[in-house]
Amino acid sequence: MNLLIDIQQKMAAGKSTGYVRWAKVFNLKQMSKALLFLQENGIESLDQLNGKTAAIVQQTEGLRDSIRADESRLAEIAVLRGHILNYVKTRDIYQAYKASGFSKGYFETHRQALTLHKAAKEAFNQRDLKKLPRIRDLNAEYAQLLERKKKNYTEYRQQKAQMQDWLMAQKIVSVMLDEKEQKETEIKRQEERKTPEHG
Repeated sequence: MNLLIDIQQKMAAGKSTGYVRWAKVFNLKQMSKALLFLQENGIESLDQLNGKTAAIVQQTEGLRDSIRADESRLAEIAVLRGHILNYVKTRDIYQAYKASGFSKGYFETHRQALTLHKAAKEAFNQRDLKKLPRIRDLNAEYAQLLERKKKNYTEYRQQKAQMQDWLMAQKIVSVMLDEKEQKETEIKRQEERKTPEHG
């Protein structure tokens, strides 16, 4: 469904009568689609429509938030894994550096490895890790999160398309109700002008 065309605005912009006729037909088709959509989904009132739309929006946002949380944790695990591997690979070099009395010469010779070791230790301290997690456990968690993220993403894409249909139907109904209200107000004004005042 596409949103309804504002015919008054298009007329003010100087669109031809052919365009206006087409726009009216287009709007009728869009209104019909929206009403058919509501009928197919068993919606009989504005409250039902608003409730169902809000629920779908909430579900879709929940899936999106879950995906973002999983992505964040996946990135965290990848960084942590890198630090653990660097720490393990450079541990012997660090022990030798410590045994050398923290010799500047030894540091210069092994600067890159010692820098990686120091960065890993700082990362562990920031995470307040007293004991390093095992790489195997991190890999298992990573695989589990990745699988859940893929499943949620597939569901999210479907849910998002569905959400857009509900939001569009809600918007079209809102425009239709506004137009109906405007017409009723205009009819009342015309009737009030026709009615002579008694005095």
